[in-house]
Amino acid sequence: MTDDPVAAFFARAGKILEGVPEPDWDRIVDAVIDAVRRAPRGGWPLDVDMSDHDHDHDHADDDRSTDDHGKKDSVASVVDGAIAVSDLVLRGALARALGDDSSVPRNIELTLDGRHLERIRVELAARYGAELSDVADKVRHVVAGVVEDILGRSHASVDDVDVVITDVVEGDPRAD
Repeated sequence: MTDDPVAAFFARAGKILEGVPEPDWDRIVDAVIDAVRRAPRGGWPLDVDMSDHDHDHDHADDDRSTDDHGKKDSVASVVDGAIAVSDLVLRGALARALGDDSSVPRNIELTLDGRHLERIRVELAARYGAELSDVADKVRHVVAGVVEDILGRSHASVDDVDVVITDVVEGDPRAD
């Protein structure tokens, strides 16, 4: 189970809806779920690891301007701070990076500990005939690369990416 309250809400809603008889529900269930997932909602902040970036404070002081008396201008000094990225931004970047002719993501779940990313679960539809272990390995490496680009190296590990093939389709899975 995930710690994401939004994902838990959708899972609970889905279970309730499964128990309610609805004519033609089987025909529209995927469209309804896709529409709910596309609905705008607030994101959760994820901390960015800035230790990967070069912070040379001694040189930063030298870049400050000086006044007529040789004093450093404090307004131009480097100020340390924190940067956060919404989980929605990360999910969107992952979804764009993952779709190809061998697989397409159906769901991306993030497991968080406060503002720290712990794990990622990617559910895929894969093309019939594709070597599924190769597809999963490729997805793990792409996910780790995207996470490193967005959140920093300390968040990126292929060991923290779970890949689940939930569907196998004939032809290009992006066409579904």
